Formats: sequence, structure tokens, C-alpha cells
Amino acid sequence: MYVCRYEAMVLLGIYCLYIFVMYLDPRLSKWATEKVKSWHLSRESSALLAIKHSANTNPDNYQTLENEGETPAEADGNFNVNKDAGNEKKDQEKAPIAEPEKLDAPPEAQPVAGEGVPKRSLLTVPEGKRKIAFFLNFPIHAVLYVTIPDCHSDGTKHRYLMTFFMTTLWIAVFSYVLVWMSTIIGFTIGIPDEIMGLTILSIGTSIPDALSSVLVSSSGLGDMAVSNSLGSNIFNILVCLGLPWLFKSAGGFAVHIYSESIIYSTITLISTVFFLLVDVHLNGWKLTKSLGVTCLFAYVFALTLAIIYELSIFTSHMPICPLDADI
Repeated sequence: MYVCRYEAMVLLGIYCLYIFVMYLDPRLSKWATEKVKSWHLSRESSALLAIKHSANTNPDNYQTLENEGETPAEADGNFNVNKDAGNEKKDQEKAPIAEPEKLDAPPEAQPVAGEGVPKRSLLTVPEGKRKIAFFLNFPIHAVLYVTIPDCHSDGTKHRYLMTFFMTTLWIAVFSYVLVWMSTIIGFTIGIPDEIMGLTILSIGTSIPDALSSVLVSSSGLGDMAVSNSLGSNIFNILVCLGLPWLFKSAGGFAVHIYSESIIYSTITLISTVFFLLVDVHLNGWKLTKSLGVTCLFAYVFALTLAIIYELSIFTSHMPICPLDADI
């Protein structure tokens, strides 16, 4: 299976279209909401006209409606409507709501002008069992401390672009090392590259997304957590695959894909999106523990099927890291 230049360009074009649609999302949402409201109003008006027509054609079964705003239930006397109470309610709604008085914060709770975020020293050794992790991670922390500018304080906020660029560069370096080492480990112990990508690489690269989703969910922003997971997958598929494939195929070379389960993985990925929508809808559009457990079981089920497929139980796959392949 090969990927050519035009296929990579199609992936990037779809992502540009996705960005454009997200830019128009407020207008599209407003238009869709107005259409749905007008549809409901037309249905209600049609039902009311049908009831009035039935009342006029069958006087024995329905009483004549004296007021246009009176329903058949009101005419039959099934329930009483207190019109004075309704008028009082409308008057209360029209009355302006008095704003509560804003209490001044105590002097000790007010922020001090020019006070920045406290900066932790690189040589601060934590207490307890965290000392072992501190000394193991100290070389990495030292390199990141020296190469990534600090932009937390008021005097260093102008360095945010450099900070963003350096963090992105280090993420790329760590991702390259992770892929490289995972490929070597899988080749050494006889695990196919596809399984290493489905397990070790996917879990390692999704940990930052999982942490960010946990943080925003704990803050009450469940919609942002779901959007983060969906948006990261869209970016990974359309950009993180399309851009390298475009660079690789720019010189007229085609990218060879050894995985024979790419169709199955694509169908599974699309199915998980629909499963998430249905599961969230059945759960009342709330992120609860039962929803999390359901998603975990669905992940284990999909991962198990993918591993079984890659292990040649369903079909045969290409040999891992073929030594006779053209480099």
C-alpha cells in the first residue's frame, strides 16, 4: 500500500476545510437554531389549526373556543388558569432586577501590583520518595530549564513566542526518540511495528491530551474536554500524517505503508466517534463515572481486535522492519 503526493495534499486540504468550518461555527449554529425553532413553531401552529378545524366540524365532541388563545383543555374545564397570576408574573419579569452590592475585597486578599508567579529553583530537592524521581529526571530538567525561556513574570511575558517555539521543538525531539526506541525494542523482542504504534506510541503521545482533559473536566468544562480529544485526533490524522507524507513524496517518492489493517483501523476510528456521540447523548450530555467506564471498555475491545488483526489471525501482515526494503 502506497501514499502519493496528491493523497497527502487531500489530507491537508480537508484540515483547512475543517478550520474554515470551525471559524463559521457560530454563524452555522445560529442558523441551525433558528431553523429548528421555526420548524417547531410551524408544527405547533399546524397542530393548533387542526384542533380548531376539528372543533368547528364536530361541535358535538368539542366546545366552541371563545378566545383564540384558549385551548380545548381550558374550554372543557380540565384545569383552571389564573390569569391574574400570569399578569403578575409578567410584571415581575419586566421589573428590573436590582444588582447586588459589590463588596470590596479585604486588603489582604487584593493582588499586589507587579507581583509575578513565584519561580521555583532548579536545585530545589523535594522531600520524601520524590527525591529518586528528581535525581533521575534532573538532566532533562536542567536542559529544559536552560533552553526554554521563562515567560511567567511580568518582565518576561514578551518571550512567549520563543517559549512556544522551544517547547514545540523539544516535543518533536522527544517524539522522534520515542518512535525510534519503540521501533528498536519491538524489532528486538519480535513485536510488530503496528502493535507498538497501537499501544506504546499511542498511549505515550495521548498522555498530555488525557491530562489536559482531566484538568478542564475538573474545572467544569466538559465540552472542552470532549472537543480536545476529538480535535487532537483530527489534527493527528490530517496534519501529522499528511505533512510528513507530503515532504516525503515531494521528490517523486511514494510512502510505503506496511500495515494491512489500515482500513480496519480507519473504520474503528470513525466508529468510535459515533459511539462517543451516542454514549454521551444516552448519558444526558454529562461526563460521569459510568460514561468513563464505558469508554474504557470500548477502548480495550477495539485495541484487542486491532492486535488480533495485526497478529495475522485474520489476515497476514508484512514482516516487521524488512531488511531488504529500500531505504
